[in-house]
Amino acid sequence: MQQLRVFILAFFAASLLLLAGCKEDAANKAIVVLDKNNQELVTISKPESLALLNKIWTEKQSVVTKKRPDFDYQVEIKDGDKVEKWLYSASGFATLAGDTYSTIYRLEQVKQLNQLMNLSK
Repeated sequence: MQQLRVFILAFFAASLLLLAGCKEDAANKAIVVLDKNNQELVTISKPESLALLNKIWTEKQSVVTKKRPDFDYQVEIKDGDKVEKWLYSASGFATLAGDTYSTIYRLEQVKQLNQLMNLSK
């Protein structure tokens, strides 16, 4: 019986530590949207908004365009110490920042994405 109590307490303690770690991980995740002048427009850190943005972002498709889109925004996806920088146009195109010849992607749910990031167009 004593071993069962020790096991239950150990399990409970481990669960609390795991949950505390999850909260810390969520606190270190954010999406920051900047304009062309690197002025911060919005920071998104609510877990529900991040989950929806992640879903929309991961469904992007690579495209070939006749002309490179005009990218008016930079989107920084922060996950702990890791930061991934993208260029984004309010018309729904995105590409990794820092490489002129990077693949261009098209995002499908543009209106919803722009609303989440407080962009107009």
